[in-house]
Amino acid sequence: MTSSPCKHEAFDSKVAITRMEDTGQFLAEITIECLQCHRPFQFLGLTPGLDLRGAAMDLDGLEARLA
Repeated sequence: MTSSPCKHEAFDSKVAITRMEDTGQFLAEITIECLQCHRPFQFLGLTPGLDLRGAAMDLDGLEARLA
């Protein structure tokens, strides 16, 4: 018996805000997970790494980093 695939109808998100010392800038690190199957949301279309003037993601795409 195979279970039906999750429809990902409910999500949990976590946002961590970091103050970049001596710059006056902030960085938001965002992760999202399905509440039903616990699969992490994968961000697409962002450049991997860190961009202090825009948006980027970690190497596996599971965390968005927004400046």
